[in-house]
Amino acid sequence: MAIYDYTGAEQYNAYSKNGTALAQAYDINGNALLSDLVVMSYNVQWFSGINSNQSMQEAILNTYNADIIGLQELGASMPSLGDTLLSGYPYIQLGSQTNKTGFASKLALSNVSSANFTNQASETRGYQKAYFIAKGKTICWINTHLETSTYETVKVAQAQEIFNLVQNEEYFIITGDFNTVCKSVNDTEYTTIMKQFIDAGYHSANCSSQHGFLNTWTADSTVSGTWYPCDHIITSANIDIDTVTVDTTKITVAEQTGQSIDHLPIVAYLIIN
Repeated sequence: MAIYDYTGAEQYNAYSKNGTALAQAYDINGNALLSDLVVMSYNVQWFSGINSNQSMQEAILNTYNADIIGLQELGASMPSLGDTLLSGYPYIQLGSQTNKTGFASKLALSNVSSANFTNQASETRGYQKAYFIAKGKTICWINTHLETSTYETVKVAQAQEIFNLVQNEEYFIITGDFNTVCKSVNDTEYTTIMKQFIDAGYHSANCSSQHGFLNTWTADSTVSGTWYPCDHIITSANIDIDTVTVDTTKITVAEQTGQSIDHLPIVAYLIIN
């Protein structure tokens, strides 16, 4: 089967015509063929309420078949709908926070832990931490859900705590809903929350010069509401983020049925160096 580079030019193998290895190969429809790891971050709002369309959720998850999924707002326990949708993920772990973060992984997780942030505001928020092995490398995985912009000082402190967590990790991946409302490098929340990761040489699937500011959440849970780049996948400098996709299935469903939206999942195709 022929493969193509990101411009659509046909390649004969996973190398460019000048002999340089491609970071990523695609089929003619633009689907990634090669990646070391597929990661999704998704605020599901309990897989119920405004996200209650089960067939839609199945379509979203099946499209990407991610290796690991960082979930936010899973509620007090994994609901039956979540159990059904995530049946292909043998490693599921809930966090300790009010809204619950959740790990869903096809890869074995070790040293799994959950902690609350030092700084709190409207409700208990925090993060999960675990390790897994991919491409022979031990990778630290942090999954989190930061406060809303109503509590800006607290949110900034929580982001700093996540940044501090990964400083001694050789390989790491962060997934999470950061509730960021920045739309450019000139906005406050880029400076106070995202810039520290970029300046450290880490890679970001959102709010970065490489992939742009990608809208993943809409105010008022409507298509016409103001959109913000709230959801993130951040990696250590030795894990490249080759391709990023924000799934817009929920927008299509909302336009057809009037169903509310909330968050869109963000997916990144990673190359581990």
